[in-house]
Amino acid sequence: MSSYAKKLAYGSALGVANHFATIVIALFLMPFVVSSLGDRMYGFWTLASAFIGYYGLLDFGLSSAVARYIAGAIGAGDKEECNRIIGNSFFIFSCIALLVLIITLVLILIAPVFFGNPADASLFRKVILVLGVNIAVGFPVKVHKGILTAQLRFEMLALIRFVSLITRAASTVIVLVMGYKILALALVTFASCLLEYVLYVHFARKSLPGFEIRISDCSPGTARSLFSYGSHAFVIRIADEMRFNIDVFVISAFVGLSAVTHYRVASTLVQHFIQLILTTMGVLLPFFSRLDGERNDEKIRETWFFSTRLSVILTGFVGFGLIAWGRPFIERWMGPQYLDAYPCLVVLVLGCITDLGQAPTVTLLYGIAKHKFYSVFNTLEAVCNVLLSLLLVGRYGILGVAIGTFVPMAVMKILIQPVYACRVTKIPYRDYVKTISRTVFMVALALLLPAAVTARLAKPDYLSLTGVGILSMAGFLLFLWIFEFNRSEKETILKLLSRRSLPDAAVGGR
Repeated sequence: MSSYAKKLAYGSALGVANHFATIVIALFLMPFVVSSLGDRMYGFWTLASAFIGYYGLLDFGLSSAVARYIAGAIGAGDKEECNRIIGNSFFIFSCIALLVLIITLVLILIAPVFFGNPADASLFRKVILVLGVNIAVGFPVKVHKGILTAQLRFEMLALIRFVSLITRAASTVIVLVMGYKILALALVTFASCLLEYVLYVHFARKSLPGFEIRISDCSPGTARSLFSYGSHAFVIRIADEMRFNIDVFVISAFVGLSAVTHYRVASTLVQHFIQLILTTMGVLLPFFSRLDGERNDEKIRETWFFSTRLSVILTGFVGFGLIAWGRPFIERWMGPQYLDAYPCLVVLVLGCITDLGQAPTVTLLYGIAKHKFYSVFNTLEAVCNVLLSLLLVGRYGILGVAIGTFVPMAVMKILIQPVYACRVTKIPYRDYVKTISRTVFMVALALLLPAAVTARLAKPDYLSLTGVGILSMAGFLLFLWIFEFNRSEKETILKLLSRRSLPDAAVGGR
C-alpha cells in the first residue's frame, strides 16, 4: 500500500500543479480574448461552448466505469477480462461518437431556431461543426485515458493535459493577434485536442503493452456491467450540468448575451475553484474502492475523516481568498466595468464552500458504489436550482441566478449528504460532525490573520494581491500545523511531501 499511497500523493500534487497552470493561463488569457472578441461575441462563444458541454452527457457515466473495471481486471491479473472491458468500451464509445455526429448535424440544421440573425446562425453552424467533430473523435480515446487512470499514471495524464494547455493557449493568442475570431478559436481547440488524443493513445499502449481492441470481445454481460455502474454517474452528471451550465441559457434568455460575459467572470473563478478541489481529492476514488474490496471499514473511516479535514482546510482558504481578494482582483483583471460580477462570485463561493468541503464524501460514495441515492438528491438540487434561477432572474438579474444556485446547494450539502454518507458507511453521524466541526472552527480561527492582512494591504494590483496571498497562506498554514494536526498526522504529511516511503497507514485519524 505504501507505493500506492505515494502514487496518490504524487498524482494529486501533479494534478494541482497542472490545474494551477490552467488557472493562471486562463485568467490572464480571458481579458485578452474578451477585448479581442467584444462582450457580445464572447457571450456567443460561451453559449456555443455550453451547447458542446452538454455532449459530455453522452458519456453516460461510462468513463468512470471503464477506469474502475480495468483497474479491477489489472489487479486480478486477468488479461482476458481486461481486453473484454477495453473492447466493449471502445465499441460503445465509437457508437456514441457516431451519435455525436448525428446530433451535430441536427443542430446545424436547426440553428435558425436559436438565432434570429442569419449571420449568427451561419457562424453557429460552423463552430458547432468543428467542436462537434472534435468531441466525436475524442470519445473512443476515452478508453486509453481510462487505461492510464487505472494504471495510476497520473503523471502521464498531467503531462498530456499540460502540453494540450500550452498548445491551445499559444495558438489562441496567435490567431487573435492575427485578427481571426470565433471560428479560429474552434479550430484551435480541435487542433490542441487532437494532439492530446494522440498522446493518450501513445502512452496508454506503453503503460499497458499487449492489450488488444477486438470486436469479438464484445459481450452483453460486460456492457451491462459498465452501464450499471455508469447509469447513476450519468444522472449525477446531468444534474451537475443543470447546476452549473444552464445558468448561461437563463441569463441569455432573460438578460442578454452581454450579461453572460459578466456572469462568466464570476463563474470562471468558481469553476477553477471547483476543479482545484476535485483534482486534489479525486485520486482517492480507487483508494476507497480497494479498501471496500478489503472490507477494511476502519481504514475507510480514517481516510474519509482525514481527507475531509484536508478538504475543509483547502476549501476554506481558497474560498476565503476568492471572497476577500475577488473584488480587487476583478477590478485589476477585467476592469471596473465588470465589478457587477463580484456579488455573484461571493454567493457562488459560499455555496461551493459547503459543497467542496465535503468533496471526499462524494468520492467515497463513488468508490464504494453507493452513489445511487446521491444521484437522486443531486438531481433534486439541480431542479430547485433551475426553478429558483428562473424565479429570481427577472428581479435580481445575474445575482438572482447566483442565488438560485447557492440556496439548494447549501441545503443539500449541509442537511442531507453527510447524513446519507454516514448511514451507508455505518459510521456514527455524531463522530463525523464532531471531527469536522473542530476543523471548521480551527480554519475560522486561522483565517483571522489573513483577514487582517487583507484589510490592511490588499489593493487592485497583481503584486499587492500576490504578496497578501503569500503572507496569508503562510500564517494560515502555520496556525493549523501547530493547532490542528497531531504528531502522527504531521509525520504522515511530511513523508508525503518528501515522497519517502509511507507506512501502510497512509492517513491518520485523531
